[in-house]
Amino acid sequence: MYKRLLLLAIALPTFFTGSAIAESGKEIRVAQVVPDVMNRRRPVVRPTSAADPLVAKYLRQIGLRYKITSSGWYKVTLKTKNGRTQVVRISSKRYKYEKTYARHVCSVGLKTYGMPNARIAYRLLKENGSVKMGNWGILKLKNSNYWMADFCAKMLPGQGAAVLRDYIKMVMFRADQTERELTGRDAY
Repeated sequence: MYKRLLLLAIALPTFFTGSAIAESGKEIRVAQVVPDVMNRRRPVVRPTSAADPLVAKYLRQIGLRYKITSSGWYKVTLKTKNGRTQVVRISSKRYKYEKTYARHVCSVGLKTYGMPNARIAYRLLKENGSVKMGNWGILKLKNSNYWMADFCAKMLPGQGAAVLRDYIKMVMFRADQTERELTGRDAY
């Protein structure tokens, strides 16, 4: 059961369609998933541009300092109300799926050496079924044995600085809360 659960936690978090997890006895079933996932085909999602100066404009309008990483993400370090810090990344690229574009707003909540254990994967997967916007994903860092749990929300481009601020606050809060609960540290 744990291997199946871990696979679901890694492969499916972005394809949930609401509260899709149903618990029955010892087995966890995914109630509704996008049909392409059931057919083991993932939709092709391609970046559409290099860097989007609109993100920089929005960040300046809401008064946030930022850096652009070598991989093209805007990186903002924020202080929370309880004195902790949290790094939020905003994709400078727009991703297209059919006729819809989206931009990722993400923050790391956990980093582990080796794949996270089943208890953590279950917790994040269960949380994906209850959050209104965004989801947890578990990613392996390139050329290392480190894995990270990343909370991401997909934002439609061109919604304005105020909406970007709301996305940043939501992602920051969720990732920082999980980091505090799982590690007790302030590392990300």
